[in-house]
Amino acid sequence: MAEPQKPIQHLRYMRFDPVCKLKGLAERLPEFLALVGEEPWRKRSDHLAAEAQRSPYRAKIVSDYHWLEMELGAQLMLLREHGRLLPEEVFMPSMAVLMFAAMVVDVHRRLSEAARVALI
Repeated sequence: MAEPQKPIQHLRYMRFDPVCKLKGLAERLPEFLALVGEEPWRKRSDHLAAEAQRSPYRAKIVSDYHWLEMELGAQLMLLREHGRLLPEEVFMPSMAVLMFAAMVVDVHRRLSEAARVALI
C-alpha cells in the first residue's frame, strides 16, 4: 500500500539584488574576512602561495583547485594596499570571487540568530 504524500511545506526565500559594483563588493570584503576568520585565512593564503612556488606542478594544482582562494587573496591584498578595488585588476574570475564573497555576507546578514548559530 502506498504511503500518503506529505504536504508541501512552505519554503521561505531570501530575495535581494546581488551587488555588482566594485565599491559595494569592496565594502563587503572585510566582513567576509571576519566571517571566515582573518588569521586562518592569512595562514591558508600564505600556505597556498608557498605551495605554488615549490614547483611548476604544484603551481598548476594550486591554480586549478584553489583559484578562488588565490584570487580572493589577491583582491584582498589590492584592497589593503590601495583602499579600494582597482578596475584594471578585476577580471572575470575576480568578479566571480568578489560576488561570491558579497553573496555570503548578504545572506549572513539576513539570517536569524538561530540560523547563524546553526551554521557554526
